[in-house]
Amino acid sequence: MHSTTVFRALTSSLCKLQVRCISETAKLRVYNSIAFVGCAAFLTILSFIPASRAYVAIACLGLAAGCLGFTTGGFFKAAPLISKHFSPFVTGNISLGITITMLVVPALVWGLAPENDISGWQRVFLTTAGVLFLTNIAFCKLFEFIKFHS
Repeated sequence: MHSTTVFRALTSSLCKLQVRCISETAKLRVYNSIAFVGCAAFLTILSFIPASRAYVAIACLGLAAGCLGFTTGGFFKAAPLISKHFSPFVTGNISLGITITMLVVPALVWGLAPENDISGWQRVFLTTAGVLFLTNIAFCKLFEFIKFHS
């Protein structure tokens, strides 16, 4: 899964540099949407795959993680563009947010899948997909009014 994410991050970064026909704001929204909605879609599909299809489930989980590689062209690129010379501070806070998320996720999993069964993990994947979808909507709405002069 990790190599898939790295590969997608590299290819998305290279493609982003070559796309010149849309604005910088639109590129941020497109890349973030590919990352979050793509991951949400694969997690939703994953939640309905039966346990007997383990290889399909692993492939779907890998594709979900791979879609997150497009975040390099989305919100990870947006933070320095907006914050300008405060970029190290903003990027540090993003890292702090990721760290706090890694501490909260086990509690979320424990609350949604206490029995560690398929229906519990279905709730975990669907909740994660819902959060990804809603945060993408919030990101796109936020960047609806921001214009970059590049």
